[in-house]
Amino acid sequence: PPLSDVRSAFADSLRTSETGDTLILYFSGHGLVSDSAELFLGGTDINPNNLQETGYPAEELGELLDASAASTVILLIDCCYAGRMMKPGLALAAAAGSDALMSGDSYRRRSLITSSTDLELAHYDNTGSLFTSALMMGMEGGADLNRDGVVDIEELYLFASSRLRDSGLPQLPAFTTKGGGGPPAVVRTPGMHDGELVVPSLFVQAAGEPQTPHR
Repeated sequence: PPLSDVRSAFADSLRTSETGDTLILYFSGHGLVSDSAELFLGGTDINPNNLQETGYPAEELGELLDASAASTVILLIDCCYAGRMMKPGLALAAAAGSDALMSGDSYRRRSLITSSTDLELAHYDNTGSLFTSALMMGMEGGADLNRDGVVDIEELYLFASSRLRDSGLPQLPAFTTKGGGGPPAVVRTPGMHDGELVVPSLFVQAAGEPQTPHR
């Protein structure tokens, strides 16, 4: 989708959420870094020569996370240089560093898994993105490491990291989580609950089509 769809998908989800909501936000597309070291997420219409007008700044996503009333937000970001979202002033770092991590009496949890570090490309093969493929395998049950019928965010990160390490490519996911309570659940695994894959609340995809063998 184009930039407008990427921006509205994030904004509509985070601005309309309420206390008690759990959001899972997934982005798979382009990640480009400006001359001033800013990370921009990109859809199908991103122009590397005009990132300010055609890219989605990670800082904007951080501001939405900071303002959202959702109790739990899980971000799964699949693009080149995605680890830059953990840098000070960007995305989760902005939200996690805020004094507003608590909303009323409820902790607000913010978790992020990125497809790569701040210096790495995100690779794909003829079946699609390696990171997204690992996420899907994990959520289908492969990441349920303790076999309790639930895949939490830490288990999903460990599984995706293992899969990408086995690929032999220079790409490793990064992970951080902030807020109260234990690791938030991502899915209940099939087979433990009548074969149903259960995703809490909302799963948003804003995918850009890759043009090269990396994002």
